[in-house]
Amino acid sequence: MTYDNIDQFLPVLTRHKNNPILIVGHKDPDLDAIGSATALGLQLQQRGYNCKIWVTERIPTDYKFLPGLDLIERKYPKNFNEKLIVALDSSHLNRIRDYEQLDIHTEILNIDHHSDNSYFGNENIVWEMSSVGEMLATLFQHIGWDLTSDIATCLYTAISFDTGQFSYSNTTDHTFEIASLLLKHNIQHHKIIERLTENKTPAYFQQIQNALNNMIYNEDYRYIYTTLPHCKESPGNDIINFIRMRKNTDVCIVFRDLPNQLVKISLRSKTDFDVAKFAAKFKGGGHKKAAGIQLEGDINQIQKDVITALEHELIR
Repeated sequence: MTYDNIDQFLPVLTRHKNNPILIVGHKDPDLDAIGSATALGLQLQQRGYNCKIWVTERIPTDYKFLPGLDLIERKYPKNFNEKLIVALDSSHLNRIRDYEQLDIHTEILNIDHHSDNSYFGNENIVWEMSSVGEMLATLFQHIGWDLTSDIATCLYTAISFDTGQFSYSNTTDHTFEIASLLLKHNIQHHKIIERLTENKTPAYFQQIQNALNNMIYNEDYRYIYTTLPHCKESPGNDIINFIRMRKNTDVCIVFRDLPNQLVKISLRSKTDFDVAKFAAKFKGGGHKKAAGIQLEGDINQIQKDVITALEHELIR
């Protein structure tokens, strides 16, 4: 694999050695976005850079084990006067919540692994890798930046999350090479996996039960979907990973009904059907095998529209 623009990473950061650097990620950040941000923040901090991480959302309790969360600010740091924005795991600038607050004249380094990335940065490092965590580990290795146990923990968590604990098709030999490298830095990988998979609240299990009760399978088109009404606690990827285990299923969808008529839709493909391309029809995006959509309106109508469009695509 060729690593496009890999040699731009260090010069961009070196140019801003004495300038404030703001690290941002996509809205509703997952553990790849947060783990990558904290890993980069810790790495820059130990090298004398002045950096902050801006995440407007409340960090889920499940993420509290990650090192570096003290670098995160929920309110936009107006007096920080950043000269470089490092955008992680964001295919488009508008995937960053409240991106309008960012100074459009500030230089942007865009680091992402989504195939539909719009190359919105002044410098863009966009690779087809399992995760931004794997990308950053590769970049650190390329320029010879040492890893601490905390940085390795953040990167390993990011990679583990986005690969489904190394079970998804985005896991490659390079992914395992990077994971092996991180394991050499005194991380408790079993504790990380335990945090990812064995630390759920009673409300989480109620959501799982609701999802199973609402599950619908279409034998003709080989898709399965479920709905989570009045969803307050996010069950993460677990529900869609659970329902995708049903045999003879090609496409899986989870509709989450959130407050203020906000509907979030997760999609997974088990075949060559491109869910990112499908999600783009509803202004969503992601990867060929995993994508998401966010819409406002009545969940019943949204569900009908999405399922109708899906059947139209699957019949082709």
